[in-house]
Amino acid sequence: MKKPFCLVSIILIILAIMMFYPSRINAADITVTNAEELANGLGNAKVEGDKVTLEGNTIIGDYYDNDVIIIDAGDKKLEIDLAGNTIEGRTMNEMFYLKSGTLIFSDSVGDGKVNNSNEESYLMFHMDGGNLEINSGEFTSYNDLINCMRGNITINEGTLKSINSNAIFLNVHGDINIYETIINGGTFNGKESACYVNTGKMTINKGDFVGENYGILVSAWTNVNLKIKGGTFEGIKAALNISNSDTSVTLSGGKFTATSTDEQENEGAISIFSTYYSEQGETYSPYSPINLLEEGYTFYDDDTIDLKK
Repeated sequence: MKKPFCLVSIILIILAIMMFYPSRINAADITVTNAEELANGLGNAKVEGDKVTLEGNTIIGDYYDNDVIIIDAGDKKLEIDLAGNTIEGRTMNEMFYLKSGTLIFSDSVGDGKVNNSNEESYLMFHMDGGNLEINSGEFTSYNDLINCMRGNITINEGTLKSINSNAIFLNVHGDINIYETIINGGTFNGKESACYVNTGKMTINKGDFVGENYGILVSAWTNVNLKIKGGTFEGIKAALNISNSDTSVTLSGGKFTATSTDEQENEGAISIFSTYYSEQGETYSPYSPINLLEEGYTFYDDDTIDLKK
């Protein structure tokens, strides 16, 4: 008579474990080999912890059929493990369109890549909501790699490169305090700039930023909150260029270098211009970047500014 009782007890214990640890029971690795399976895998992910793992190189689009992976996942977190493979974009639109949910990129093997480098391509990531997190991998786009109008971005590691534009173009619509871009590491390269902050809130804790023109470009009338706490920044013209004074920029660390040896081209490691209009037209008036520095940091020479206590 004791055996049925023991069996019931075991069943109750199993049920209790399932109730308290649902994500561990239900989370699943979804293996994909092509774009259709990738889209279906992301769409079929049920719970937090579901991960889509590439089992081979994957192509999105064929230059004529403009496939787009749409992420509209509510409050779910979806992860793509590149696993040493490559996702190649052959679409003239964006590769990934984020509306809601969290999309995470990782690479458990190494040498994983996401490419959207043909000249006809639009973007790699078009953010109209949701969250994007990159933990590893190499990402290359011909135009802007990330164009963010709404949403949160977290970059912990990885390489992000734009061949003809900006690795990150932050152009937040509405209240900039709703969303934030946080960069904790990684390598960023772009032709115009590594990061272009037009409107939005960005905090840079660490990372390497190299732009053909500017490392970081801030060009906005208002609605910019940029904090740079560390990292290395390089640009041919300037490492950091701020084109208008009506912005909030705080520098408390980092090394800034303008690499051009042409005095006409070199604007200095940190170039700052306050723009205003007068009866004579538009006039640029440089002002001291010292106002942007937290107390206790020191400037060195003009072409290289190393902020350290």
